[in-house]
Order: sequence, then structure tokens, then C-alpha cells
Amino acid sequence: MSLRLRVTVAAGAAVLLAIVASSGAFYVGVRQHLYRSIDASLSQTTAPMQRSGQIQGIERALESGVPGRTAGLPPSPQSYLQFVGVNGRIIAGLTSTVLPVTPAVLAVARGQRNDVFFDANAADAPVQVYVVNVGRGTALEAGRSLSEVNATLRELVVVSVVVCVAGVILAAVIGQLVAAAALRPVRRLSAAVRAVADTGELSQHVDVAGRDEFSQVAAGFNGMLDALSESLGQQRQLVADASHVLRTPLATVRTNVEVLRRSDELDADDRAQLIGDTVAQVAELTRLVNNMIELARGREEKGSFGLLRLDELVASVVAEARRNYPSVDFELAAVPSAVWGSPDRLSRAVSNLVDNAAKWTRPSAPVEIIVETRSVTVRDHGPGVGAADVPHIFDRFYRSLSARGVPGSGLGLAIAKQTAEAHGGTIVVQAADGGGAEFILQFPDRTGG
Repeated sequence: MSLRLRVTVAAGAAVLLAIVASSGAFYVGVRQHLYRSIDASLSQTTAPMQRSGQIQGIERALESGVPGRTAGLPPSPQSYLQFVGVNGRIIAGLTSTVLPVTPAVLAVARGQRNDVFFDANAADAPVQVYVVNVGRGTALEAGRSLSEVNATLRELVVVSVVVCVAGVILAAVIGQLVAAAALRPVRRLSAAVRAVADTGELSQHVDVAGRDEFSQVAAGFNGMLDALSESLGQQRQLVADASHVLRTPLATVRTNVEVLRRSDELDADDRAQLIGDTVAQVAELTRLVNNMIELARGREEKGSFGLLRLDELVASVVAEARRNYPSVDFELAAVPSAVWGSPDRLSRAVSNLVDNAAKWTRPSAPVEIIVETRSVTVRDHGPGVGAADVPHIFDRFYRSLSARGVPGSGLGLAIAKQTAEAHGGTIVVQAADGGGAEFILQFPDRTGG
């Protein structure tokens, strides 16, 4: 079933249940009220019969031995009255209809009980009977036909059924209207989803009006479209930048390989130099591809994340940098610090920062690396980062004017920032005291895992 039909059925079922419950309670209440009214009427009817004058008339009827209609009893087509002796004989009655004489009636006549109510049948009709002791071994039975009460209750049942049917129909109509109004935002969202699926256009947002649940869903859908559009844009930009950056080294490698095909025409020194250049270009290509693969991983926590010693990881990176840059002095000051992260990704990020500092620090000036509680600071003594370059320094493939003469692809700092964000941390660059740039990599307290 559609959601609209389910809402309609649910509304109809809820109204039906409510009407049935209320009608049932009303029926029981009315029935009890009518029966109590009959009981009260019978009690009031028998009250005059218990007076001494009436009882004396009964005694004279007994002495004459002529039972029959007793004068003074109020006639009613729906009421029955009769006097019953201790032996069960009917002494006198108002009508020809005889009420049943039960053991309970005899018990009242013998004085064993004061009164009693019970249901019975008289003249093939249901009656309510009230029996009261009037003295001298006599019980007075007063009966009232239940035909009118039962007819009223039957009419009440018919009315309840009609009300139930009408209520369900009305609830269904109202449910349709309410569902149509309530599901209008869902239809808008569904139309937007179909439009995006059909056209691939991610700019088709859903109008958000209000602060209800549907509006929150629409806002979430719009946010998802924006995130997806941004992701696709970054993907296209990455492909475009990568193709641009890869074009030059690939062309160089291809040229070198074509020249090497005629290696017999080259002397030994040129051939060795050409092979060395080719190997260097292949190494640069490998490094560039690895960097792009790292960028393509995004901010997801992939790899073996766990608790690691940041100071030991940085010390390993600095040791490798000393081998790669023997002419640069690296000064490391570290305190024991633990962070939660991926050793491979953190090593690459710190290595990129150290390599960047080694390229820019001036001759005879050291590169300073400081490890504190969940943070790494890398400082060089170079020209620093220009104010115009600070907003873009962590962008992919960004190269400032002064950096275009320095080897590199512009991916190292972007990888460092992405790694920091993947670990829930931050990275900032600022001017260092005395000149140079200072990169600060800070991690959150997630040592609990």
C-alpha cells in the first residue's frame, strides 16, 4: 500500500476503534441506567401495597377463600402484581398474567429474605421481577415488562452501528485530505530525487519551509546534494590537475625511452646520464601517483588505526630526513605523546612537513621539529609564507610564484591537511619569530580509541 493509503486506513481504524469503544461503554451505561430505573419503579410500585389497609384487604380475601383481582392495585399494561403465600399459592393478582413463583419468592414469603430481584419470562415476554415481604406469610411480586427497554437497546445498537459506519467513512475522507496535505513535502522530495536520478543535475534543491520533520529531511537531502556536488567537483578538479601534472614527467620519460632505443649511438657517459634521468623521472612519477592515491582516500579512517607514540613516529621520520637531506641540520625536541591514528598516514603527513621545511630553510639554518602533547610543530628558517598564499597553501597542486622553481607537485601540504582532518585534528601555518614558517599539526584527545 502507498503511504497515503496506509495513513487513510490507519485513521479509519483508529476512529472505528474509538467509536466502538465509546459506543460499547455508552450501551452498557444506558442498559444499567434503564434497569436501575425499572428496579426503582418496581420498588415504588410495591410501597403502597405494604400499607396496613391493603394487607387487611388481602386477609379478607384469604378468609373468604376467593382469590382474584385485588381492588386498589394500580393497573398498567406493562406491570404485573400478585400476592403469593408461603405454600406458593397465588392469593391475588392484578392481571391474568401469572408471574413465576421461584424458590426465592417462597423464601421471601416465609420471611427468610426481605426482598429479591430476578429476571423471568411471563406470557412469553421478558420481565424484571421484584419480590418483597408484606407480612403474614405473604410475598408481593411486582413485575415490569422489559420489551420497551430491549427495544430501546436495539435501537441504540442500530444507531451505534450507523454512527460507526458514518464515522469510518468520515475518517477515511478526512484521512485522505490530511494525508494529501501531510505528504505534499514527501512528493516534492520524491520529485526532486527523480529529477536528480534522471538528469544527474545536483543543483535541484528542495524548498525548505518550516522546522518539522519533513523540512529536516529536505534540508538533509539538500546538504547531501551539496556534499555530493562538492565531491564530484573535487574529483573532476583532481583528475584535471593530475593530468596536467603528469603530462610533463610522462613526456620526459617517453622521450628518454625513445632516445634509449638508440643507445648504441650514444657514448657511455650520455647513456648513463640518460638512464639516471629516466630513473629519477620514474621515481617522481611513482611519488606523484602515491600522493594522488593518498588524496583520493579522502578523510576516511582507512588503514590500521590504533594507539601509537607520536614522539617515536616523528623521530623515525626525522632520521629518514637526515639521510635524504645530509646538508640540512634537523633539531628534534620531543616529549612522550600518544595519539590515536594510522602510522602510515601520520608518517607521510609529518614527512611532507619536514620535506617542505628542508626545501625552504636557508643554508646553515636548522629545521626545528617539536613534539608536545598530541601536537607536532615544524619550523623552517626560510622566506616564510606570503599573506596571499596562506589561504591556498593547503590546496591541491597549489604552487606559489616563489615555489615554482622548487621541485615538487604541490600535494604534500594538501596530504598533511587531509590526514589531520581524517584524524579529527587541525593544521595551521603561521609566521615564526625571527623569520620562516611554522606548521602546527594538532590532534584531539582520542587515546581511548
